[in-house]
Amino acid sequence: MESNVFNDLVVVKRSGQRVPFNGTKIAIAIKKAFDSVYTEHNENNVNKIYNIVLKYISDNYTDRKTITVEAVQDIIEYILKQEKFEDVYRSFNTYRLKRKASREIFDRKQQHKFIKSTEKLILTVQDEEKPPLELLFDMGKTISNEFSKSYLIDYKYIRSHDEGNIFIHDLDYYVLGSTFSTHLDFNISSDMDLFFENILRKLLNIKKEQCGEHTITSIDHIFIPWLIYMFKKTYKNILCYSLDLNGYIKYINIKKIEEIIDKMDTIYFDINVFEKYMYSDNVKNIFKFSYNKTLEELENKLKLNITNLLNNLEQYEYKINNDSNYSISLGSNHSKEGDFISRIYLNILLELPRLNNVTTIYKVTNKFNPLLEFVCHLIVMNKNIAFNYINASFNKRMLLDEQYKSEVEYFSNGERILENISDKTQYSVGRSIISKVSINLVRVALESKSIKEFYSNLDDILEFSKNELLQSFEYLSSKYKKNYKYLFSNQSTDNDKSDEDKKIRKSIKNGTLNIGYVGLKETICLLLNKEDITGEDLKLGIDIIKFIKEKCDKYTDEFKLNFVPCETVNKDVLEYFYGIDKSVYGTIKNVTDSNYIHFYNIFDRFKISMDERLKIESKIQKYSSGGYYEIINIPKNYSYKKVIEIVNNMKDYDIGYFKIIVGKLE
Repeated sequence: MESNVFNDLVVVKRSGQRVPFNGTKIAIAIKKAFDSVYTEHNENNVNKIYNIVLKYISDNYTDRKTITVEAVQDIIEYILKQEKFEDVYRSFNTYRLKRKASREIFDRKQQHKFIKSTEKLILTVQDEEKPPLELLFDMGKTISNEFSKSYLIDYKYIRSHDEGNIFIHDLDYYVLGSTFSTHLDFNISSDMDLFFENILRKLLNIKKEQCGEHTITSIDHIFIPWLIYMFKKTYKNILCYSLDLNGYIKYINIKKIEEIIDKMDTIYFDINVFEKYMYSDNVKNIFKFSYNKTLEELENKLKLNITNLLNNLEQYEYKINNDSNYSISLGSNHSKEGDFISRIYLNILLELPRLNNVTTIYKVTNKFNPLLEFVCHLIVMNKNIAFNYINASFNKRMLLDEQYKSEVEYFSNGERILENISDKTQYSVGRSIISKVSINLVRVALESKSIKEFYSNLDDILEFSKNELLQSFEYLSSKYKKNYKYLFSNQSTDNDKSDEDKKIRKSIKNGTLNIGYVGLKETICLLLNKEDITGEDLKLGIDIIKFIKEKCDKYTDEFKLNFVPCETVNKDVLEYFYGIDKSVYGTIKNVTDSNYIHFYNIFDRFKISMDERLKIESKIQKYSSGGYYEIINIPKNYSYKKVIEIVNNMKDYDIGYFKIIVGKLE
């Protein structure tokens, strides 16, 4: 509801401070009251009460220049009772009385605000469905959130978050000094017998130090040293046992044979390398039998270790936040050993139930890959697999000595780490997302009267978000390495690991500061004032993301930190923005008339060709250097051949990361 009354009306706060009237704060207060009573979405009722409150103020404050906070609250209570929302009224009134009591007890504003966490703790404990340990974890998260709001983060950022303009992703664990997701660099342990145990231990322990997703990168490369070590060990044991069993060992120089085996750098070789020691066909057959038996045992050992690893990661529950999942990448190593590892891994995926906490990210190259057909079979079976096209134009980088480390890596939500202002040799492995804030593009569009004004407002919110990320970076930089036993032992970009008493600033500066965006398609609808948009209209989306990218590049050059734009697909963030926008602005077709999934893919509901779509999304993905989640939905009756065709199309359109989902998006 628009009224000239609100343009001139000033709100007098309890402290006597005078601020411009802000209707959004009223809508949020009403929404919190409804949310405290009902578990289902109540945005329509919130918007109804909100508009009645605005009308009441407009009718009764036409000739008045000020209104007190208490008066606004009185009006909300009056309207709730008048509209027969008695339970919501009681909740609102009770909360109001508690706030008044705490203000009278505590003389400092921060103390008064922090006491709210106690009431939230009570509500947490009353959740009888959760086990005790989970309740304890939620209580700690509540305290952490409220402490950060009260003492660590500037109020202007908290206010913007609460009003749904931005979303501060690390709010719940800001006080912990926890960064986000990392593509882990697993340095090969000298104790190969404990190789997989060490990987699992590091993965589980690192969840205590960092929220977000963790990637085991390029397992078809990093598992090879273990594979060759275990092959040598197993082959020597089986060969010696077989020769001894058949009475030949005393006639053969077994030490020389073991020396030959120890020098091998592959599990595939011509058995004739032992020709001078194979005195008869019987002995030669023993060598062959031992070799084949070794490969069989090696496959079983690898299968057992990978299966154990996947099951442990899938079932792990004690993590900082709900997005703390895992991803495993493979597919670019086409050597015989690489194919050996990949084939066994994919067979395990075939046998296991669908993994929800572990995403497999399969790397697609321009080379022929016979395993790609197998992967597409798994897609049709609804396995949790995404694709990383490492040869996309914006993914190619100079190769390092260890080639796989120069390959771009993605997280399962499409977020990406590659470019680095601090190091000309750009790579993903060993680097983290430091902090992230997301922008509600829909809100920016709703508050803009023209496209020109939209870009001006977008510039303001980008500056605002950049400053919030800088504050977060400075706070994190004050932490010490000794507080992170596992995380920074995996940071390949940190060349100074010797002094645990040093701060982590040097370590984290190679990571990224992500500015996420939400609601691109809805924004286009609003700016063009159209309910149905065409492929041509969607080009505005390219311009918007390009604008954000240019701003991030400017911040990167200015502060020598890696600012990157990315699409945000986190369900909680989407629901958060959607809920507030609908509460304030009501139902707007193709903007707030659906649930959070409406934000999820900018091409939902529009009749444009796949050719148009991919051409546009390729450019959007290019400018979203921090990541863009490309989703292709296919019917349940699709064949694997059709999936292969889609994968090849993605390469043709230069799509760097994508996921093919069978059936409707959940």
